[in-house]
Parts: sequence; C-alpha cells; structure tokens
Amino acid sequence: MVLAQYQLKQQEEARTTLAKGLELANMRFPKAGKGNLDDQWHDWIYANALMGEAKTRIQGPAHR
Repeated sequence: MVLAQYQLKQQEEARTTLAKGLELANMRFPKAGKGNLDDQWHDWIYANALMGEAKTRIQGPAHR
C-alpha cells in the first residue's frame, strides 16, 4: 500500500501508512537479536524487506 501511494504521488498518505506499518511490525516481531521468532521467521524476513524498501523510497536512504 505504501509503495502504491508513493507511485500515485500521495506522499503524505504514504508516510502515514508507513508509520502505521512500522508500528504494527514493532508490536508483532521482537527486535533483531532479541526474543524468538519461532515459526514466524519467514514473516519477519518479508516484513523487514518490504519495510526497508518503503523506508528508502519514502524517507530516503539515510533512514534505512
């Protein structure tokens, strides 16, 4: 959704969606190196990759 909003030049909406997504990811997954992902490790990989790409596009490479 974030990248679609970004492509549609809806920057403010994309930033809001990104912030909500980061908040949800932080609530669902433990920080890297802390806690156990158990069987959610593949979800963590996908979420990290997509959030990293979205952050780079929306906030720039320095925020990744």
